[in-house]
Amino acid sequence: MNASFTKININSQSYDHSQSTHEHGNQNQHKPTHGHLTTPQDEPSSIPMQKGDTVIGFGADYDLKTYQQFIGSLRNSGYTGNIVIGMGSYDGYQHDDTHTKNTNTKTKVNIRIDPIARREILSYLREQNVSVKMIPVTNKYCNAPHEMKDNGICLEELQGWKLAWGSFFLAEKWLRDCKVCHSGQVLLVPVHSTFFLHSPSSLSLSHEREREHDQGKDNTIGLDFYETQFDTQDWRVNMFLSKCKGFQWDVPLLSSAVVKGDGMSILFYLETMVGEMYNWADQEKCHSILQGDEMAMHNYLFYNGAIRAKVHPPSSNFVSLVPKGVSYENSINEGTRVVVALDGPNDSFSSWVATKQEVKETQGTSRLHSSPLREMAMEYFHQEDFAVLSKWMDTRRQ
Repeated sequence: MNASFTKININSQSYDHSQSTHEHGNQNQHKPTHGHLTTPQDEPSSIPMQKGDTVIGFGADYDLKTYQQFIGSLRNSGYTGNIVIGMGSYDGYQHDDTHTKNTNTKTKVNIRIDPIARREILSYLREQNVSVKMIPVTNKYCNAPHEMKDNGICLEELQGWKLAWGSFFLAEKWLRDCKVCHSGQVLLVPVHSTFFLHSPSSLSLSHEREREHDQGKDNTIGLDFYETQFDTQDWRVNMFLSKCKGFQWDVPLLSSAVVKGDGMSILFYLETMVGEMYNWADQEKCHSILQGDEMAMHNYLFYNGAIRAKVHPPSSNFVSLVPKGVSYENSINEGTRVVVALDGPNDSFSSWVATKQEVKETQGTSRLHSSPLREMAMEYFHQEDFAVLSKWMDTRRQ
């Protein structure tokens, strides 16, 4: 069913939560010291968290336009709850070539945080009452096995983990620390490939779940998962599941890019995912330099019975997952609230977003701004990953 929406302007609106009941965060946040990356006056201010719903965005250090797409559309949808995102802090990063020539890494590290762009980003995030969590990054002691090194940098807290895995660890930590978030609904989505058409808070519980809750049933499921248009024989997960777990089922492929539920259920989900990541890290057969294996873990845990969730089709009244090459207008239901570009943003997604919002060009939007922390988004696949995974699938079919 086609849906029509009004084009919105995302540049002028800001929010004041000062009248709400708050839990104050840590006032002693990590302060970046590299002047060419960020200066003390650019440090994000501590945003009090309010009781209610929370959106946690995966991925970090995007440009201003990407944050306007994600946060601007979310605030313009009428959402007034908590928004939590991460931003890289590079105190532990060595700015010389000796740490970027590691032959065990897939690509040379490319970190370019323009100070003007970052200042504009931080100003915008403050206006929108976004809670920014600093992510300490290093390239000194990234002692991951050879098969798991991806960019030669890592999180200081997780020196043997892939960046994408770190997102789940950090989200679990952030949510655990936010006690007032536990009573509301929590949504996990990637920053770079998500656009909001309506407030995610407007559809907190399905009618079926409301009835179960009112009847006091103990078997109420607190998580919502969403199917893709593919199955678990797909290139995105099949190699990981086969090599690591011997998993050969042919069942609907669930996306790890959109996970919704009540605060305590999301916390349990994140704890379970982090536990599985420790298991994969301990088994050499599970090691891979390729991205996206967290999607395989997500599916394995569900189909193995470690996580219970209510499963919804790819296009529902809450989310539409749109694969590359598919029309956005034809994929979105009238009541769709959240739109996610499957496998990350592409030209079609960018063109569609441009029809839904007006972005004011600023000095920061046109300046070069790049960081490997963008790979901390869920289901982040490099083009070369697609080639390797597809070739492996073709070999198995022969």
